[in-house]
Amino acid sequence: MLLYRNNDTEDSTFGYPPKDINGEYIFGFTPAKGRILFTDMFYIIFLREHNRKCDQLWEIHGDYWSDELYFQECRKWVIGLLQHVSFYEYRKFC
Repeated sequence: MLLYRNNDTEDSTFGYPPKDINGEYIFGFTPAKGRILFTDMFYIIFLREHNRKCDQLWEIHGDYWSDELYFQECRKWVIGLLQHVSFYEYRKFC
């Protein structure tokens, strides 16, 4: 996978992941200096949870919802899951 040397694109100002030469987003990418396996694992787990929830909602609503609505609803679900894990699971260790 070849990356652009400089990622000064319009999207990068909004915090989107970098793109490869074909213009596709590179998910799971972190700069080499800040790469930690532990945080990468959580990134991938919650990315897959988002996709799993989208599949469940697709079975219920089909073409009735737009792509943006699916994305936002699943985003809310994953944020709620992260809040739940942070509050109820990490609280045990404090």
